[in-house]
Amino acid sequence: MSAAGEERPLRIGFLIPSMAQGGAERVAAILCSAWVQAGHRVTLWTFEPSDSAPAYALDRQVAYRPLALENAGGRTALSLIRRTAKRVSTVARALGEDRFDILVAFMIEANGVAALAGRRAGVPTVVSERVHPAHHAIGRLRAAARPALYRFADRIVVQTPDIQSWFARRLRRPIAVLPNPLSPELSALDADAPPRLPGTLLAAGRLERQKRFDLLVDAFADLGEKAAGWRLTIAGEGPDRPALEERIRRRGMADRIHLPGRMADLFAQMRRCAVFCHSSDYEGFPNVIAEALAAGCCVLATDAPGATRALLQDGRCGVLTTPGDRAEYAAALGALIADPRRRAAFEAVAP
Repeated sequence: MSAAGEERPLRIGFLIPSMAQGGAERVAAILCSAWVQAGHRVTLWTFEPSDSAPAYALDRQVAYRPLALENAGGRTALSLIRRTAKRVSTVARALGEDRFDILVAFMIEANGVAALAGRRAGVPTVVSERVHPAHHAIGRLRAAARPALYRFADRIVVQTPDIQSWFARRLRRPIAVLPNPLSPELSALDADAPPRLPGTLLAAGRLERQKRFDLLVDAFADLGEKAAGWRLTIAGEGPDRPALEERIRRRGMADRIHLPGRMADLFAQMRRCAVFCHSSDYEGFPNVIAEALAAGCCVLATDAPGATRALLQDGRCGVLTTPGDRAEYAAALGALIADPRRRAAFEAVAP
């Protein structure tokens, strides 16, 4: 604080494993950009190669610094210790090169490094889990080391009270609950929403097992003539693309299910779709559901551990189904397709 009692600008360090496509990475970009726009100085470090570029736009005032500390050297305990030690040393040295006021870290791979580096450099450190740890496998070595490493952090941030309770049973550390921010891109959209496009289903996320787009593809295909004239777009990229493309082809849905990759106009598409679909097995705080609600979407989602149920207010603001239950998901999707009045009711309460 200044002598006049006003907040002084902070020197903020932010550490995340990468700035590739993903919900945590997008939140990191939103936060870092917002902080510099509020007058703070922000340096964003990743473990990526030095020539890497972020997948999400950053304010030009954010100093983006890939540290070229990507995974290498095997998966043994000794390799993990050596890799972590090198990362801790590098981050601590970077913290010491400028007078940082705080270090913030996202995701398990960066959190332990940040907690140790912050303690070594004498910089207060906040670490943040971005998925539900009870359901997200991180390997035995990291799972065993996490409680000890997190004790060096000054604060742990999670996204839901349920995740807070999970950590509170394992760590005696201050644990705060902070839900994710909405993207400022939403507020930039025109106030008058365009009409919904009939027959359009939209989903978005990283194409990986956790998101269960395989279940969504099969549930949509299972509807057959009940969904005649409807089409599904799944926006995003990830390692499961080849398998999803093969599944779509095998189910005879190549002309009705589209995988366009990352969509620059995703928010605009949310404002046009008839139903936004989410099918994850587990989550932390699903950004796309919050954004779909803000865009006035009728939302169908699995009741995945994390913030999904809270966002949909126990089913009052969208339809919830049992995670992994393809038949239940197909039935719920078919019911929404057949009932435009029900879709309109959810659209009205979503924002």
